[in-house]
Amino acid sequence: MALAGACSRNLLHKIKFMVGSRDEINATATPNGDEGPAVALTFLNEWLVESVGRWNGIYTVIGQVEAVLPEGESWQVLRFIEDAPLTPLEKTTLLGAIEPFRGAISNFGIDLDESPTELSGPALVVRPIAMFR
Repeated sequence: MALAGACSRNLLHKIKFMVGSRDEINATATPNGDEGPAVALTFLNEWLVESVGRWNGIYTVIGQVEAVLPEGESWQVLRFIEDAPLTPLEKTTLLGAIEPFRGAISNFGIDLDESPTELSGPALVVRPIAMFR
């Protein structure tokens, strides 16, 4: 039994090494008010009071700008391997996984961007300090 536990811990360690262990959530936000740059939010799941699946409506966000993306640069919103540079294989795989859902979600009035796995500049990447309704 001890061998099985050691193997499980070893496997878990290898998986965390490959895919990261921060449990970080990346999301895009649509600011209210005057037009401005696109906004991405990045935060750790452990700091959430309620699950992301329950988010809807309008929130006030107080945060710190982590990056300013100029025109022509992009930031990955969706990743398989979070602690490594994006590879062409990862990008192609992500786009291939999302593409079949394009038609289905359009029935709900949601239109995917040309590249739904990334946010293109001009944009702000913000780390929320507080979010509330």
